Amino acid sequence: MRPEQLAFFASDTRAPLQERAHARAELESIYRPTSSEMPSQADVAMIRDAVLEWQQEEQFAKAQQLAPRLVSPRGPREPKSVIVDEMSGNVIAGGYWERSGLYGTDHLRLLVEQMPIINGAIVRRQNQTGRFARSYERGRDLYFEVRRSDNQDPGQGKRGREEMALEQFVLHSGWERHPVAMARLGREPITAVLRKGVRDLLTYGCWALETMGTRNGRMIDGLSVIDASTIRFASEQGYDGDDSIIAVQVINGIPQTAYSYHDLVYTLLDPRADVRSGGYGYAPPEMIVKICTGWLNAMNYNMAGFDKNAIPKGLLTVVGSYDAKQANAFKRQWNAMVKGVNNAWSLPVLFSDNKDGGASFERFGIEFDEMMFSKWMVWLTSIIALVYGMDPIELHSESFSAGRSSLSGSDRAEALADARDTGLEPLLTLIEDTYTNGILARIDPDFILRFNGLRPTDMAWEHEVQKLTMSVRQLKEREGIELLGEAWEDAPLNPSLQSIYLQQLQAQQQQQAAEQQQAGGGAGQPGDQPPGQPGSDQTTRQGQEQQGGNGQPVATDSEAPETADRDREQ
Repeated sequence: MRPEQLAFFASDTRAPLQERAHARAELESIYRPTSSEMPSQADVAMIRDAVLEWQQEEQFAKAQQLAPRLVSPRGPREPKSVIVDEMSGNVIAGGYWERSGLYGTDHLRLLVEQMPIINGAIVRRQNQTGRFARSYERGRDLYFEVRRSDNQDPGQGKRGREEMALEQFVLHSGWERHPVAMARLGREPITAVLRKGVRDLLTYGCWALETMGTRNGRMIDGLSVIDASTIRFASEQGYDGDDSIIAVQVINGIPQTAYSYHDLVYTLLDPRADVRSGGYGYAPPEMIVKICTGWLNAMNYNMAGFDKNAIPKGLLTVVGSYDAKQANAFKRQWNAMVKGVNNAWSLPVLFSDNKDGGASFERFGIEFDEMMFSKWMVWLTSIIALVYGMDPIELHSESFSAGRSSLSGSDRAEALADARDTGLEPLLTLIEDTYTNGILARIDPDFILRFNGLRPTDMAWEHEVQKLTMSVRQLKEREGIELLGEAWEDAPLNPSLQSIYLQQLQAQQQQQAAEQQQAGGGAGQPGDQPPGQPGSDQTTRQGQEQQGGNGQPVATDSEAPETADRDREQ
């Protein structure tokens, strides 16, 4: 049978199964290569190398096709470098980035909720920033102010209507001031905004604000805080093909809201330039996951020691001849008396068959107080305080370093000042930049927000400098005190300058008097002396009239009655 017929019978399903099997076997025997026709090992290696080279060329061709999409041509004012690597696999279908790393926002939130030491650090920072959530008031040392960017001396410039209006905008998170209307619009005072922002920054490493525009869309009408853990950045091509969308709000894996550049103010506590990060920052709890795990394990171990610990305090040995019933009864009674909470601290009892009866108790050398790892807990707390820019003193804990005292001593003020520099001041600076660049710049870029009173020592020094250089009028204008329009208000506050001021004032008064007399004389020459001054013609004439022609003095009218009285007496 020819090979074509065999192939037909082997593939025809109507033929019996046995006939088809014989047809396939005969077909294979016809076309099976002989040993001389089999390729050698060298041929197989050559074929393998050719296939591998073809695969590499294919991959390189695909990379060349993808390169223009990653580094797309941009305008002259736009960067050409790759900011985010979209090939890392974190881009969700639809066009937004999921947070990279092993720990998502849900893990970070649960970690902070379980760590009382981190919650204490966050609450302390919230209270510290909340003290600045007030505008300028007389007698208040901690406050914020909105001033012009060209005014380098805080509080020196005259406060105008623009500054006061913008401060009210910051205080009420918008132009609306009525509490009921604010609540209906979803706006909160600056105190709540800062507290929410500080918690999000210290938990997720980011802070998100949504801005609402006016009816014409030309200016910001207000702002509100949104959950920063729900914000996801859109890819470089935008979300769902719309490049105007920069971020979306995702809740339970479902996108809910889209944001453009004009709708969202997003601030990072610790930004990263890593192309694999997707533009997200580095959250503080993410840096100390292992430290937090060790702290929780140590705390749970110590807590379990009070209700679940079965480590005995010692060993009781009972000497004597007792049967099993008596021994079990004694063990039950003893454990009922010595076991702690939840049957902790159970005590083993050992019976010894000896003719001399008695009992002995041997304590173990390990005490539970020594196993609480207090120094270990102090070290973990110090690491947590370091990441959050605090000193352990602020968290009411001892410091692990031997170079600084614990809760008391001369180093306490220095420790708190150093913690303020490393933690509170950078946080307040970040909030200043957020309001200045994200909020006020959209209303009027000539105004900035600044917190005053962060350094009391610097304020005292500044006050001393002002007393040495300011006048009474300038001090009144600074403090908002009403001016009386008196000349003495121009006097300097510095006692050393008051004598110079009086000399200059006296010289000015003399010059003004001379100018007035010259203007009143009319016919006088510029070189004439004022009347009544020594050396003037009027004074000379008066002196000649008071003397006789022979130079004897002549009595005036006021002296005449006295001369007559003396003559009568003689």
